Amino acid sequence: FKELHLNLGDCWTIFCDNKQTIRLIIDEQERVSTKLRHVDIQNMWLRQEHSKGTFQVTYLPTSEMPADGLTKNLPRFKFEHFRTLLNLQDVRGKIEVLE
Repeated sequence: FKELHLNLGDCWTIFCDNKQTIRLIIDEQERVSTKLRHVDIQNMWLRQEHSKGTFQVTYLPTSEMPADGLTKNLPRFKFEHFRTLLNLQDVRGKIEVLE
């Protein structure tokens, strides 16, 4: 982000619905057991950035995850909730036709 000259503020929050992922980032004693080097490097980088205070990870239950509206087929009531989270409104009937 710095290379793009994008300043997101001091510390930003990542919401995650996976408690094990949060534990792998926050707990110093936790280790990922894999032979895939890129996974280990990524995990270490995330821990490093978290310890520097670049971001914090907060648990958010799956039922409340706003990103689901972009990644899953939702039932109507969940879609309506997603739409209100984004402050989207139905504009049918509210648009004047310009001629």
